[in-house]
Amino acid sequence: MVLPPCRTGPSIPASGPGPCDERRGTQATDRDPHPDRPPVIGMVVFRTHRGERAEAILAGEGRWCCPGLPVLDRVLNALHGPSHDRGGVEPFGHAELARVAAWLKGEVRTQQ
Repeated sequence: MVLPPCRTGPSIPASGPGPCDERRGTQATDRDPHPDRPPVIGMVVFRTHRGERAEAILAGEGRWCCPGLPVLDRVLNALHGPSHDRGGVEPFGHAELARVAAWLKGEVRTQQ
């Protein structure tokens, strides 16, 4: 009797375009429900465990991207993705920038 190959682990669906797609050479789709937001809300500049400079970028639609350390993309999006319905005095995503900067011991940079 021949058994079909079994899968180990859950299947992970392919994700759509991320916030760094323009940097990676692909075009983003028209999926942003907030076209009035800038393409990049801000970034956190930090040092990696090797002392190298890296950036965690928060895109306008609320997705994180870390071009120098892509393993952080999923972690940042899961733990520190901004909520669209959160009320407050800070602009969308700025509270998350501050939290990620504290977590990564980095510095927040936004476009004025």
